[in-house]
Amino acid sequence: RVLFRSYTAAYAPDSGETINSLSVGYAPGAFLAHLVFAPSFPFVIVDPQFFPEDFAQDLNPKLGAEITAQQRPTSLGLFGTPSGPAAWHALPSWYAVSGHDRAIDPALERFMAERAGSTTVEFAAASHVGALTHYKARFVKLIEQAVKATAN
Repeated sequence: RVLFRSYTAAYAPDSGETINSLSVGYAPGAFLAHLVFAPSFPFVIVDPQFFPEDFAQDLNPKLGAEITAQQRPTSLGLFGTPSGPAAWHALPSWYAVSGHDRAIDPALERFMAERAGSTTVEFAAASHVGALTHYKARFVKLIEQAVKATAN
């Protein structure tokens, strides 16, 4: 049974919002300039040459390369598809903001966290994958805090 929602440098749209509409007025993700078509249209990936820089600039090169190799194609439709019901209306939420995120504007992350009433922690110098960096212990504490706060 799900008792809470946690977001780590993630989109937290409200019902009916799209990633495109939610992002208006915020800096676009650097990765958008580096999308390349995957073998099956309309799926895309981030050009592997740019993936570490766009998503994981604070990781060591070896781990950055591993993450790059694990990326999976994403449908272009994802950006314009309206969200279903927002879980954060009914469930308490926790949000980890990555202060140096190049994929989602950190100001947008803060807005979404505040709007959702999330308990928030900020990884001040973290990339989009801040939970894999030296911030991982703080990320684990955030999840533990959520579990403890929602335990029956």
